[in-house]
Amino acid sequence: MAENQPNYTVGLYLDELRDVIRKEYARSRPVRTVTNSLPFWKRWLGFSPVQREYVRLTKAQVQSLTWQSVSASSATLSRT
Repeated sequence: MAENQPNYTVGLYLDELRDVIRKEYARSRPVRTVTNSLPFWKRWLGFSPVQREYVRLTKAQVQSLTWQSVSASSATLSRT
């Protein structure tokens, strides 16, 4: 009886998924917009006073965000 049961093997190469996971992580990472008063010469040269900074996360938040990115990436790949 045990010989007739189906056996499945799934091969997954994480190296190939690295870029997809990295893009999803960067997309979902929280950012904050900071506006600074620039010196005259920077305004004259066209520098933008508005900058985007990543919010500082705790280790637990980073782990959670990483797993969310992996699961979202795998869900996206399974749909295609």
